[in-house]
Parts: sequence; C-alpha cells; structure tokens
Amino acid sequence: MSVLLAGLVARGSEAGQSKEAPPPAPTGLWAAQTSPTEITLAWGRATTPSPAVQVKTTTVTATTTTTYRVYRERADGSRQPVTQLSGSATVAVVPVRSGDFGTAQQYVIEAVAGGGSASEKSAASQPVRFNPVTPFNPVTAQQTTAAAIPAAPASVTATQTGETEITVTWTEVPDATAYRIGRSVSPSGFQTFCQICPTGSTIVDHQATGAGAQYKYIVAAYTPRGTSKQTTSNPVTLTPKSLVASGAGTSKGALLVARDLWAAQTSRDQITLVWRAPEPNPALKIGPVSEYRVYEESDGRTRLIATLGATATRAVVPADAAAGRAKQFSIAAASTTIKASPEDAVKFNVVTPTAGERPGSPSPVAVSRTGGGQNTVTWTPVPGATAYRISRSLGTAGLQSLCDVCPTSTTFVDNDAAVPTAYRYVVSAYSAGGEGIRGESPVLDLRQSTTDPKGTLKAPTNAKALATSPTSVTVTWGAAEGATGYRVRRSLNAGTFVLLATLPATEMRYQDTAPNLLQQAPRYRIEALDANGRLESVSVTVDSKTAVQP
Repeated sequence: MSVLLAGLVARGSEAGQSKEAPPPAPTGLWAAQTSPTEITLAWGRATTPSPAVQVKTTTVTATTTTTYRVYRERADGSRQPVTQLSGSATVAVVPVRSGDFGTAQQYVIEAVAGGGSASEKSAASQPVRFNPVTPFNPVTAQQTTAAAIPAAPASVTATQTGETEITVTWTEVPDATAYRIGRSVSPSGFQTFCQICPTGSTIVDHQATGAGAQYKYIVAAYTPRGTSKQTTSNPVTLTPKSLVASGAGTSKGALLVARDLWAAQTSRDQITLVWRAPEPNPALKIGPVSEYRVYEESDGRTRLIATLGATATRAVVPADAAAGRAKQFSIAAASTTIKASPEDAVKFNVVTPTAGERPGSPSPVAVSRTGGGQNTVTWTPVPGATAYRISRSLGTAGLQSLCDVCPTSTTFVDNDAAVPTAYRYVVSAYSAGGEGIRGESPVLDLRQSTTDPKGTLKAPTNAKALATSPTSVTVTWGAAEGATGYRVRRSLNAGTFVLLATLPATEMRYQDTAPNLLQQAPRYRIEALDANGRLESVSVTVDSKTAVQP
C-alpha cells in the first residue's frame, strides 16, 4: 500500500485536491494459441474496488473498472494497442499475424476507470489512469494446419474433496495450450465454468453447494490446431462430508484431514511424502493438530511407519526399488480430542520405485505477472520427473524455497509476489536418479512502468441477428471505424464462441445455417480488426420478434 500511496502523492498532493485510487487489476491471466490463426487472452474480472484512503490532505477515492485495454509489447519495449473492451469483458481474441510464427508474443492488459476531478476531466477529456499494465504469459505462435481434430482429454474424473469443493482431473493433451471446462448441476445443462484455463491436468470447483446435487464436468483442449472434442466426467453427488483430502484419496468422515498430498521418489533410495496442515474449522471445536501418523499398505495390511509432530509437512521413507512393487502410503492427523487411526487416514498417490538416471533440466522456464500480487511460473516437462522443486529470489537476495516437492504439473502460481521488485525463479526436477539440473527464468522486473498509445478502431454498429427459418439466421452490422476486416463467431447453448467466417471490410452480412439452429440458443459475436492486429467486438442474440418456431 505504501508504494501505491507514494505514487498517488507524486501525481498531486496539493491541499484539497481529490484523486482516485487505481481500479483493481485483473487476475488469473492466461494467453494461448487456440487455432492456427488466433490467440485468445482470458482474465478474471476486477470487480472489487480499491478501498478509499486519506493521504495528508489528498482524498483518494475508490474506483471500479470501466474499460480494459490490451496491448502487444514490441521488442523495443513500446506497446502497440490491440483492443479495448468493456469492464465486464473476460476474453479477447487477437489474430496471429504472418510474422508472429515462431516468435514469443507478449500481451499486457490495463484496467482503466473513469475518474479524476471535474477540471481534470474537462482538460484531459479522457479517463484518469493510475494502474500499470499487467502482463499475460508469453505465447509463441506455431504455424500449423487444422487437418485433424486434436485428441480429446482422456480419463476426466471428478471427486468431492471438501464440503463445497470438487476436484476435476484429466489426462493432459500433448500440444494443449489451454483447456475449456464446463459444469452441469442436475437438472440443468452444461454452462461454461472456465473459458480459457491454464495448461495442467487439474481444476478445483470451490463453489459446489447443495447436498444431494449432482455435478458433471466436460473438458476440451485448445491447441494451435484448434479445439478438441470434449470429454465428460463421471457424475458426483455432493454429500455433506466433513473434510476430504485435497487431490488424493478419501476419508471415512475424518475431522482433521491433511491437504495437498504428494508422494514422489526423489532419489534411488528414498520416497518423499509431503502435505499441508488441515483447514482450520472453528465450528468443530476440535483443536489444532497434535501429531501425524503415516501408514503403508502392503499385502492387504496397513502398518504404522512414522509418528510425526504437529508442525511436520514431510516424511522420507525407503524406496526399495529392487522389489519393483507399487507403494501406497496414507496419513492421519490427530488432536488432543481426536485420535488418529488407519480408518481416518487419506491416501497419497501411488509410487512405484525404479532405478533411474538423474533428470534433465526443465528449461526454458518462463514467468509472467498474472494478477495482483501473483506471478505464474511455467516450464518444460522433464521426462521421468516425479516431482519439481521451485525456488525464487527477490532483487539481489539469494534463493528461497517456495515448494520443495511439488506435483508433476508444469505450472506454479506464486501468490506472495506483491513487492514491486525483480523476481527470478529456479525450477528443478526430481526422479529416481535424484534432483536434476536447475532451470532459471528470466528476471521479471515489477519496478518498471510504461505508458501506452491509443488506437482508433471502433466496434461494429447496429448489429442484428434475424431468424429466417429454424435452421438459418442472418447476421448484419454497420461499418466499424478503422476496420480492415471482420470475423463472425457463434456460441451455442452458452458455450464457447467458434469462428464461422473471416470477411473483408466491405462485407457486413453473414448467413448462418445449421441443423436445429434456433433450438440451440445461438449467440453471435462480430469482431472488427485493423491492420495493426487490434480487435473490437460486439455480441448479439437472435431477435425474438423474428424467431421462427421449429
């Protein structure tokens, strides 16, 4: 907060002058090539205003986001405007230009709010901007053809992992750049849950409510070749369990359950088990953890192999690679009022010890600013990796460990990155051969700020969608100032917008036909593009007065 206030005072702290606090920055940013010709940018809405504060005699007033501005960062550090969207937007689609292939593209987004004093508004005739831009992860566009539909995610599994939490996992698609997740709460149909999700193989639904409600999920992969078919999960009937282990195993009603369990062979001779303390639940009045008990299941029997103190977060056990058998471990937590027993233990992932070589480096390692106080680190998967280790340095300080033994996802989110300094991250892989060669990210310097140019492209005007039959809709629009071409997209049943056509600037009409079109609640988005790759869009639904009954 001190840095923010200092910046505001620097902008003007004369007696009686009124200023506005910056609008909140968007969070959860992700950029991905989603087809041979486009990159999709997604973010979470910045809807919570910054609080009002007082700096000497300068009043700093809370603001809300009214506009998002997206820019492409050039090699010389300057920024080229790409598109401007309303404060309710969460997605932007930008074209892949012919010179973009094979080169990392860096996009940034700025949350803009109207504000400032009356005199400032009349003098500047534009919104007052305080916020620095927030970068997406870099995207390197691949030149490809959509000759075959990408493989769909396999083995989509949904598991209740908390009172109001369901964890969805799937098998990663090799060339996936992002995923789309849909959710159905019976008896309703599927709704978009996450439009553009970062790569990985897990998402957690923290908003599962209603004991007895049945939840199902669908997962589709975005790739440079386009979007895959979707895979549906098993149904989950939400039950009023106490707590269940996050991400592994189940518990028969345990009141204290360790979270974020992971087991990995970290050398030829050892397996490392890691976990986090149970979520506190004051309503249960059972006190904090007093000890952990670690068990191993073998030959149908469960035996206690370690008893650890309340602050423990890891255990190291022999690997026994020569036996060649899968290892199954579990852990139970106890307090002064609740005993730990094998029946209440939750399971780690299964580990099969092997005799392996030292793993390679996860280079290249990338880092990007993905929200207020949040950096996202990504890296290249290492063959044979059983876990990863992530460390960081701040400014000129040495490395500090953030996660000693992390699961085999290739993404780590650092939510403790609020200090405006230079960040550097180091990633290494574990395998049966031990810890591998480290990979280092570029320095992410958050002390810099830039200003951005403006564009002149406008959104299409007077857009209409008129039904001419149960299988046909005519979409029309007025010319968009500065446009050199248009794209038309369609969404069915509140799903993802799919590209239908790319048209020249002289064409402002599109005829859409499809079986049972009107029954699928079509919605259209008309996008105007200019020569610099900027994009402005407008969405429209079918005019109910012209809708033709099937």
